Amino acid sequence: MSRLSRLLALAFACLSAVFLYGSARLLMASLYAIADTPSSVAHALEWTPGDAVLHLRYAGLWRNTPENVKVRAHLATAVALNPRLTTARLALADLMENTGEVSRAEALLLDAAKLDHQFDPAWALANFYFRQGNRPRFEEWLGRAAAMAYEGGRPLFALAWRAELPPEFVVRRIVRGREAMARSMLAFSVDAKTPDWAAVAAPALLAVATREDQDLLYSVVEMLLYAGRIKDAEGIWNRIPGRRPELAATGLGFDWRLRRMPGVRMSAASGLHVEFVDPEAAAYDLASRIAPVSPGGPRLLTAQSQSDEMPRGFRWTVSSWPGLHVLAVLDLHPGRLPQSDSVSFEVPPGVHAVHVLLSYERPVGALRFSGTLDIPSVLVETKVRRRAPEKELVGEIRGSAQEVSLDKKEETARFDASKGATRIDLTAPPAR
Repeated sequence: MSRLSRLLALAFACLSAVFLYGSARLLMASLYAIADTPSSVAHALEWTPGDAVLHLRYAGLWRNTPENVKVRAHLATAVALNPRLTTARLALADLMENTGEVSRAEALLLDAAKLDHQFDPAWALANFYFRQGNRPRFEEWLGRAAAMAYEGGRPLFALAWRAELPPEFVVRRIVRGREAMARSMLAFSVDAKTPDWAAVAAPALLAVATREDQDLLYSVVEMLLYAGRIKDAEGIWNRIPGRRPELAATGLGFDWRLRRMPGVRMSAASGLHVEFVDPEAAAYDLASRIAPVSPGGPRLLTAQSQSDEMPRGFRWTVSSWPGLHVLAVLDLHPGRLPQSDSVSFEVPPGVHAVHVLLSYERPVGALRFSGTLDIPSVLVETKVRRRAPEKELVGEIRGSAQEVSLDKKEETARFDASKGATRIDLTAPPAR
């Protein structure tokens, strides 16, 4: 064997030994690290002291303990070994902020954002400036974080809500016209019970909403109704995709709300139909509906009814919504032939909806019975005072469908649910 061959063989043997030694060190480090305890990770670091991730793991094991000095040293080592290890840099910044080194913490976070143009550094900076009370920088970095968030977004909305940011700002800087973010903001608004946010966020989702969004939009309408935001609720209700008003009442929004109880069957596909099958209770709230009205002025409630020998005891109660202050009570006198009963009432200023409730209370001494009651329509009329010739606004509730049309010949606007329409737009002409 020549001298050159021997030198090459020796060099190969040395390289193999170095490779095997390095592999052995990595193997030993891995074996120790598997246990994931402070002592095992410390032994792993003895074999691979240049592993930035192991230093980060070791610091994490001592987090929330009195060993802050040890944690800080290993986090700083991890950052020095791998400046692009964002997790280590953010953890070190958090530790410095908690120990009062706010300027150094801010510098670390800004460096992380320069090196890593992802969500985590921007989100950490938004939280940092929120805690420090720096509103301009908070809004800036919240917007940057939102631009990088493509799914969920709930933490962004929660932080914006805590910071009391206007919903218009949230839609503009966080939602940014993205369907998933619009849906997330609306869902957060419902969970957090923030009608102001929901009223602003809903149009962003309605622009791209599908049938799958029905339940969420129904929940928004319900929240707005109970908050007294009638116009906002009405606008969303009219645009819910795939809503089928010809079907049975949903019990939501401006649909009929039917009470389910033993011995009573009800439907509202075309007017109200109530069937009693030997009911046990003596009093019932049967069905109700919320109807938008124009505030102020006199009204007339007219209800048509027909029954097959039903006893007296049926009553319509009109109340302001929300608040349920009784405005009028109308007792029905049903007979075999269709008949009409009416009562006048005043809608207080500032009230934009009324709650119409049908109830039954068995007269004293009356026996339990079986029979049916049909109510083809319930009519709410509004007379609007004006200098020009008076016009009459008529709101009619029939079934679960809803429509408004203007009859110029009769100078009336009819809120008619008998045509299978899907819209509500009960707006009185402005008085001059």
